[in-house]
Amino acid sequence: MNKLTSQIKQILLQELRDMKPYGVDQIGYRYFLQDGRSLGLPTNGSWYNTNKDEKFYEEMKLFLSKELINLQKHNYSYVSRSEDHRYSGYIESLKKMNMHNSVGIYKFSKKRIDSFFYIYENHFGEKRDIIFNNLKTIEQHTNNIIYRLRELKPFIEENDNYEFILNQEFTDKLFKKHATDCCFPKSIEVIIKERAVYLTPKELNILISLKYSISNQSIANSLDISVSTVEKHLHKLRVKLGLFTKEELQQFAFSSAIVNNFKR
Repeated sequence: MNKLTSQIKQILLQELRDMKPYGVDQIGYRYFLQDGRSLGLPTNGSWYNTNKDEKFYEEMKLFLSKELINLQKHNYSYVSRSEDHRYSGYIESLKKMNMHNSVGIYKFSKKRIDSFFYIYENHFGEKRDIIFNNLKTIEQHTNNIIYRLRELKPFIEENDNYEFILNQEFTDKLFKKHATDCCFPKSIEVIIKERAVYLTPKELNILISLKYSISNQSIANSLDISVSTVEKHLHKLRVKLGLFTKEELQQFAFSSAIVNNFKR
């Protein structure tokens, strides 16, 4: 296990401790890069201790390719895997490692696709329901992981340790949709209400100010901008985050580790 793998696994394990009460037994993380390279790094030790042959990787590659196509076609971020789904050699292999039941969140961006799978080992229906009933909390933990992975971005892109490479033509199509996304250099991606959205530095500053005052005038004074500019940002934030009131935005600001850790 190289240094990058150890760092990512440590991030996942730290978050896992707080997710146990919500039905999560293990966390699986996988990234896909623009050149097709992909690597999976779950917290489950059996993943690293199990011998995997060429057939396993081919089945995994086929399964994940279909999953990615379906997600992008329907503009989804969430997936659910279980032994009840139609037969797949990859799912059968995961079953042997006790990793076949999970709820996953995919995050698409211009240069990397991240997937986070929250694995529940036993009591299939009960634990799945606990996870689905706490999706808001699951999303917050996903955002925590996303934020901490930002520090490792250059190391992930340079990492030459990978499990397989997706077809380049397929990968180009996969990333094409996000290639023209308007994204500020210091913007931060968050998962909320089953969607991935970008928050700009200005929007994050508005959210930080909301933690201290709900008054538009106070926010304007603290950021040295006009009240009308504050109102415009608040409107954009409500649309982006799917929230209806300023109070909901304030609640999001208090609960989000990304907002709390953002440096102005």
